[in-house]
Amino acid sequence: MDNPQIITVRSSAGAGKTYNLAQHYLRFLVMGQPAGSGPKNHISNIVALTFTNKAAAEMRVRIIDWMKR
Repeated sequence: MDNPQIITVRSSAGAGKTYNLAQHYLRFLVMGQPAGSGPKNHISNIVALTFTNKAAAEMRVRIIDWMKR
């Protein structure tokens, strides 16, 4: 991807926002980069924001669990 992406997820409680954000994060993280393009999708270059600490912890657990698998 040449341009940064901003993804927002808005919906009611229990609709799967945290799951959806975690999926977008993982998809972006594991996308292949063309040779010589640099680590644009490196984990330190990705920002994920949530409204609550609970949602941030859930997202962290989901991402780490998926990466362990």
